[in-house]
Amino acid sequence: MTAGQSPADEARFYFKLAVTMAGLIIVGFSVHSTLGRSTFAAPLTVHLHAVVFMGWVGLYVLQNWLVATGRVAVHRRFGWIAVPWMVAMLWLGYATTVGMVQRGVVPFFFLPQHFLIADPMMLLCFAGLTAAALALRRRIDWHRRLHLCAMAILLGPAFGRLIPMPFLTPFAFEIAPLQYAPPPGMPSK
Repeated sequence: MTAGQSPADEARFYFKLAVTMAGLIIVGFSVHSTLGRSTFAAPLTVHLHAVVFMGWVGLYVLQNWLVATGRVAVHRRFGWIAVPWMVAMLWLGYATTVGMVQRGVVPFFFLPQHFLIADPMMLLCFAGLTAAALALRRRIDWHRRLHLCAMAILLGPAFGRLIPMPFLTPFAFEIAPLQYAPPPGMPSK
């Protein structure tokens, strides 16, 4: 927390970030769907993956809203939903990735082997940050930051649908991580 910032101000800040992230994810996937790149003919695993991951986004926004509105006790009870939910996300994320590679429907600007490695690594990074956030739940400052970083990991696929990835070929895999790099000249703390 910065000097002069109250806990309520900080909670509202994290809630606004949660809503912004959720909005980016919804817009990214909506654009993809609107352009006809999605289909309901996809395998059941893909649909379950979408429901569970969007459910996580909703849970993240809800949890931040509960804290921002002072309902910390309810936040703590709902927080334990994260553990089985994260396990479902890991399983469905991995199964969806492997299924896409097996069916040959990896986005054309990624090599299948890049997709097969990068997506599970992203999931493991998300799970590690989320597990650390749960382990440090009594350290509110770290708990919030770790959850925020875990959520930022999930923004990758949404950004990938918003930026013109096909125009970045053949370097899309190498360029994609740059979305997480700090701007040049930004001071580090």
